[in-house]
Amino acid sequence: MTIADNNGLDSLKENFENIVKNPFENFEIEILEYSPALKEDNKNIYDEVNKSLLEIINDHENGEYLHITGEMRAFSDPIHREKIKILYEKRNYQIKTVFYLPSTLQISGHDILTYNKEHWDETNWIDYLDAFDILGEGQALLYRVPEREELQYSLFGDELILFQSKHSSKVHIKEVWILKSRKLFKFLFNRAKNVINRSRFIHPMIFNDFKLSISNDATLHIMFLLLDNGKLDIERFNNEIKKINRFNEFNLENLKILEFIQQTDEYIELTNYGKNYISIFR
Repeated sequence: MTIADNNGLDSLKENFENIVKNPFENFEIEILEYSPALKEDNKNIYDEVNKSLLEIINDHENGEYLHITGEMRAFSDPIHREKIKILYEKRNYQIKTVFYLPSTLQISGHDILTYNKEHWDETNWIDYLDAFDILGEGQALLYRVPEREELQYSLFGDELILFQSKHSSKVHIKEVWILKSRKLFKFLFNRAKNVINRSRFIHPMIFNDFKLSISNDATLHIMFLLLDNGKLDIERFNNEIKKINRFNEFNLENLKILEFIQQTDEYIELTNYGKNYISIFR
């Protein structure tokens, strides 16, 4: 972990400007770890949090857990997804996540994935569907805000805080702190409750509908047709899908966003991702 002069204290104070006066005096904050805006350092600090989570879950029976985020990147991390599942299994606790989705996009599995996919590094269909499984099964609760939150942070237990510097949606690397403070935890938790109260709850059925669209009989029939025939010219493909009532543009677009198929003006075919996915149903 890179330790800058004063653990990024000045920058941290700047991030609290206009939010609360004298945070360190009022909240008795301890900086446990600090990462400057460097990719490897950011990764290291997220790893530190993941390592601590299991112990926190075991030791804090009445702990609270939530994310106030932009692009719900916590769900792009397979290790963190496992911790979300453990939290649900051990405590029957549904971690709450607030995320940003532009008002120009619909509340649908397709549009949620389309937007977040642009901001998730080193992920593929396995990560997307695993995240949708968690949300579809209600192991985590998702809330949408149409404008990005000024403060983005995560709360774990009753005093551990992962705090991010202010940044735009295009910035994947930022300053990050692991903080320890019961008073700040309570302040941010109450702030998060207000955010959740003015947000829109995303029903798990949205994610289940998405998963069903790529696993129903009609979609699997089309995918096996492509698997068996290789490339299909567009005219033949369109004729085939006309024969299947339950396959429509909605199913097709979901296959595209997962990169299961690729289409040109002349033909359509399965990708390697699509072949790997369809092999599950063999």
